[in-house]
Amino acid sequence: MFKINLFKIIKLKNLPEFLILFVFLLTAQFALGATTGKLAGIVTDKNGDIVAGVNIILEGAFLGAATDINGHYFILKIPPGSYSVSASMISYKKLIKTGVIIQGGRTTRLDFVVEESIIEGEEIVVTAKRPVVEVDRTSTEFIINAQEIAQASIIRSVDDYLKVMPGVT
Repeated sequence: MFKINLFKIIKLKNLPEFLILFVFLLTAQFALGATTGKLAGIVTDKNGDIVAGVNIILEGAFLGAATDINGHYFILKIPPGSYSVSASMISYKKLIKTGVIIQGGRTTRLDFVVEESIIEGEEIVVTAKRPVVEVDRTSTEFIINAQEIAQASIIRSVDDYLKVMPGVT
């Protein structure tokens, strides 16, 4: 195997310069990590109860999240700036907060109190009728109710009614 001896590559007399370069690269890594911010908060209703499943969206940033079962949400990797943030869910009014400032390396806390709304729809009446001809049926069927039997004057029993039905032998 090929082994590299780090001390042969970095001579002991260049060790202080190497340590300075190493510390510089390490701090640069942390500085790059702080270029985005985080938005977090909780969503409740007017009574203070948590609301799960609310969509939190940063308008124009294509970023968002939904509240968890405890009503909490967080959105990571948000570029610093000013945003409009909306909270929406079916059966609740959409709520928009403008001028929310996101700073790099910081968490901005933004809580919402949503209000219920009534969704009204138009009334739909559905009526069903039996088709006159059922094209998928391969047998004959007669449906008889008690009124039809009572109206027939010559019938005294069910056997009598079956004798006058077509196709019954």
